[in-house]
Amino acid sequence: MGILDELFEAKITSKDVDEDADKIMALKQKNLSLWENHLSSFKIRYRLAYDLNYSEFKKSDWNIEKSLKIVSQIGVTLSPEIITIENGEKNEKEIIAEIKKLSTIGDIKGLCHKLIEEKNKEESMLKIFHEIHQTLKTELYIMKFIIKKPQNVIDMLITLRNLIRNNEYELYPVFMGHGNYDFQYNPRLLETMHEIAKAVLFREKWVEKKESADEAFAKELYSKMSEKESNNAYRTLGEKIFMELVDMIKDSRKEGDTSNDIEELLPLMENGSVMYNIIKKLRPKYSDEKIRIIIETFKECFVDRHFEDLEGELTD
Repeated sequence: MGILDELFEAKITSKDVDEDADKIMALKQKNLSLWENHLSSFKIRYRLAYDLNYSEFKKSDWNIEKSLKIVSQIGVTLSPEIITIENGEKNEKEIIAEIKKLSTIGDIKGLCHKLIEEKNKEESMLKIFHEIHQTLKTELYIMKFIIKKPQNVIDMLITLRNLIRNNEYELYPVFMGHGNYDFQYNPRLLETMHEIAKAVLFREKWVEKKESADEAFAKELYSKMSEKESNNAYRTLGEKIFMELVDMIKDSRKEGDTSNDIEELLPLMENGSVMYNIIKKLRPKYSDEKIRIIIETFKECFVDRHFEDLEGELTD
């Protein structure tokens, strides 16, 4: 049994509960490592599945053996320590029935949003793991069926491709950080997803960490600094930092250079000393820790284009 099979199909016995602490910890570490390797292997599976498409099948040099080789390589990325199909094979009718049980892409996205936005996060995460379990099992059934070279092999190859590149892809953002969920701007949110995932895998209770004072300040700072046409102190500070950077760019230009390449600001923003000195000059009483948070928040606001109304200053 793989670790996903154990999560949904295995029964916990008193023997499992009575295992000593060292064995339990070692098992947790092993399972976590297996899960992380599985996430890494998805990138390989996703890339391999690209070539299972109609344009490839229409090429003059295509033959079934070529696609079977790809299917075999995909199969290698699904470790039996993650997922197994111990009850053997399924025929075409049974496979179609399994596919119909899977959630739609819209439902999967909705589940991911629910996990991020609502309170009952463990329940939503468990549903995502269950959907992954069912999707991977269906993929394994399809691959076993494809190896027999059935009459509708191309349709089955396309179905396998779609499950990997659509269904699986949409199930993994909460673990891998891709998709339209703002993980790149909120790394703490992705860390929370990882913590919940570990709790579900280990069958433990997830306890939400209380927001630190620094995290609360960063959140408030972003909210205020991103407010265009606002006179609040942090928006004003953000605009002053922006103008200090613009002045530095202008001072370094050759005479007559009126380019408006906003990308010129990026190297300055990535220079910690430059940013520190600007903020220390503007707010000399601020502590180093507060300045650090302001630097990171300013960069987030810049990336999110909250200072675009000032970008014209580069040419003035």
